[in-house]
Order: sequence, then structure tokens, then C-alpha cells
Amino acid sequence: MKWRLGRQKGQPAPRMRDMSAGGADYTGRVGVVDIGSNSVRLVVYDSEQRVPAIIFNEKVLCGLGRSIATTGCLDEEAMIMAHATLRRFETLAQEMGVDRLDMVATAAVREAENGQAFVARIRGVSKRPIRVLTGEEEARYAADGVLSAIPEASGLVGDLGGGSLELIQVDSGTSGDSVTLPLGPLRLEDLTGDNRDEAAKVIDKALEQVPWLSECEGRVLYLVGGAWRALANIHMAQTRHPLRILHRYAMRRQQMNDLTRMISTMGRESLSRIPNVPRKRLNALPLAALVLNRVLHIAKPEWLVASGYGLREGILYSHMDEQTRQTDPLIAVCRTMAAKMGRFPEHGDELMAWISPLFSGHPYEKLRLAACLLSDIGWRTHASYRAEQAVLEILRGSYMGTDHPGRAMLALAIWVRYGGLIEDGKGFQVFDTLIDDEQRQIAEITGLALRLGNRLSGGVPALLSGTRLELNADVLVLRLSPHRSPLQGEAVEKRLQALGQALSCNAQIVIDEVD
Repeated sequence: MKWRLGRQKGQPAPRMRDMSAGGADYTGRVGVVDIGSNSVRLVVYDSEQRVPAIIFNEKVLCGLGRSIATTGCLDEEAMIMAHATLRRFETLAQEMGVDRLDMVATAAVREAENGQAFVARIRGVSKRPIRVLTGEEEARYAADGVLSAIPEASGLVGDLGGGSLELIQVDSGTSGDSVTLPLGPLRLEDLTGDNRDEAAKVIDKALEQVPWLSECEGRVLYLVGGAWRALANIHMAQTRHPLRILHRYAMRRQQMNDLTRMISTMGRESLSRIPNVPRKRLNALPLAALVLNRVLHIAKPEWLVASGYGLREGILYSHMDEQTRQTDPLIAVCRTMAAKMGRFPEHGDELMAWISPLFSGHPYEKLRLAACLLSDIGWRTHASYRAEQAVLEILRGSYMGTDHPGRAMLALAIWVRYGGLIEDGKGFQVFDTLIDDEQRQIAEITGLALRLGNRLSGGVPALLSGTRLELNADVLVLRLSPHRSPLQGEAVEKRLQALGQALSCNAQIVIDEVD
């Protein structure tokens, strides 16, 4: 059927409401251009906050380092492609109003005979300064990127790029010994071709020069770099992991031993038949798998954890003041979400203090605070979908400061807070497979307590003052000062009884003075 315009000839045009944004405010945007051995990437962030949001992310596989092992130089065609890419990125950054753009080059440019000449060509199209990172700087930024997202990281960070492998020891928020090794897949392919046995010898010889690598035994290896993340993604698909978010995805060493051994022997055609293998990684993946397999053989970590944060985030982290760096990333992003999506953002801290008597001596304090901060994010959603929508926001959002079980606990607490029933929550596979019975119980009680607190106060700041929860032996008491007694009602009583039932105790309201 032919499309007809709604307004016929002779009819006046309808008056439109003003839908303009009133002028876009780009103040505070920052970005990083990463000129790597394999790809050139631009990432633009909305601010310099503790957990900035990515507003633009683009990479182009230029392959600058594809022939550096045999020629000692950057590939000429790759330089032309990279030059054009950087012109585009410079224009985009300027039009996006990026205040600060860090442009950094890594192993290929650093080591190539014509690296400085290439940098000079770039400076002809960009007014921004370009830094060629040393191997030590590259390693430190990679470690800082991991630590910015996982402050408690302890073990070994491995960042595999196209031209080099950075290995860095980390322990409780600080980085230690580091090394840069010429073991990137592009370099290995240029050096050894399809001879995997020869590549294994080159890898082992380089790794044997790192005496502290064995200190990682029984600890955690944090995986950074596109090729290693692709391996983690394959493992995730094969195990049918219910949460398809790569950051903080954890794998046992033996499982990855088997996977990397298999992939390291495969050709391009065989790899292309495996689901979830990116076509752009088909050439590099076998050698990336071989490097990881040999690292596992020597380092013997107990766990491998994929990190979605690396060098670029480490550069952002380096610009933050110490107070900002010390802010917990999960709590920072939850406060941001509460400010954007909640009615009364400051109510979260009041709720945390109010429900704390129920959890004396219990773990997961940070997750409880996160749940309190997020307990009002669903108010705009239709009531029929409020619980489900809030859960999906948490399961699929960028909450980088917790692992997958923690994310599932947080989502379950908010599910219950919005009236979702535990038995109905079984439709979310993450609740069944990622958390145990104790974690499930803690999340349920947290959600019920938040449901009570939000109903009692209406979400209004300061109304919880003059009220208190007490857990005495087998009795749950909601104590109200006389001037807060009008807050009691059927809805409050119903939610109090539900919380008491979850705690396996009786529940009652007492009118009395509250300190």
C-alpha cells in the first residue's frame, strides 16, 4: 500500500511543542586514543568521575605491528590506515567537545625504526600531544585499569596486545613488579608463521626470564586485552553462563588449560565454526591461546578473571586525585544511578543505617549499601513491571565494582524490594546458579527490609528518624516515637510481618521514645 502523508493539501501544519535540548552541555568530557600494535581506538567518557560512562567507543584494526618482527618497521599500508583513522578521531573528539584527549602509542610505535617518523606524521593532523609509552608505563596503566575496577585485586595482571604481553603483580590496590615481553600474536605470527611448536619455544624462553611469575601460584590471573577476553567469551558461551557480561567473569585454571590447548592447535576454518568467535580474531586467537596456555603452565593461578578495564581506564585513573581513587567504584556508580533515577537520592544512606541492626556481624556490607542506594530506581516504571525492570537494570548495567554473584545478590534484593516473590524470581537463572542459599537469604532479607523502610517513610528523607528496627532474640520490633506513630498502617504492618517471617521470628510495632 502506498504511503500517504497525514496532512493533506490545504491543511495547516500542526503546532509542535519545543523539543530542543536547550543547548547541549559537553563540559567535562574526556577521551583516550590508544594507538596499539593491532588496533587504533577512541573512547570518549562523559566526565572525570570515579566511574565515567562511555559515550563513544570505536576501534579500527590497522595492524601497525604486523611485520615489525621481521622488518623492524611499521607496515606502510597500516600507517596510511592509522593516519586516516586518527584524522577521523581527532575530528570526532573536537566536535564532541572533549576537554582532554590522551593520545598514547604502545609497543609497535615504541619499538619500530620508523616509529618516531610515524608520530611526526600524526602530529601534522592533530593539535593534541602524543605520548609513546615506555613498557613500564604501559604495564602500570594496564594494572591501574584493573585496580580502578577491582580495588581488591590480588595476583597477576596479564595484558596481551598485538605486539607485547605485559605482566604485573598486584596486591590489595597497588601494583608491584612488572615486565613487558615481545609476545603479542601479531609479532609471533610474523616471527614463526604457522609453526606453533616454534612459537611455544619463543614464548617459554621469554617467560622463563620472569623469576617472580611462579609467585602467582594459587592466586588470580586477571585477563586484559581483546584476544584474551575473546577466549573468556568462548568459555562463557560453552558453559552457558547465565550472565553475559565479560567483566569479572571467573574461570578455573584447568578449564582454561583445556580450552587454550584446543584453540592453540586450530586453524582459521575450524575456529570459524565455533560460536562466539569474532571473525576479526580468527588469525590472532590460536597464538593468543598459546601464550595464555604457557602462562598458566608456569604461573599456575587457581582462577582467571576477565577484566573489562585496562590501559585506557588506567590512564583515566591516573588523572584522578587520591580521594576520588579511594572511592569504591560500586558505591560511586550506585550514587550516580540514584541521583539520576531516584526521587530522593539521599534516602539511601538513611536506609543503610536503619536496616543495619538486622545484619550485625553479617558480611556483604557494601552490597547492602548498594541495594539501599538503588532501592528507588524503579519508581518511574509501570507497577506491573517495576520489579522486573529494576532487576534487568542491575543485571545488565555497568556496575563494575562487584563480581557476578554480587551482582545477582544485588538484583535479587531489589527484586524483593519491589514486591517480586522469591519463587517467581526463579525465572532469572542467575538467582539459581550464581548464589548459594546463604547469599539468597541475605539478599531476600535485605530486600524485605528495604520494602518496609521505603513504605514506612514513603521514600522521604528524614522520616525514618524517630523510628528504629530492633532484633531481640526471636522478636522483630519496629519502634516508633509518639510523633511518628501516624506512620503505622496496614501496609507497614504487612511488610513488617513479611520481614519477620523471613527472619523466622515474631514481629510487632511498639510506640515508645526512640533515641
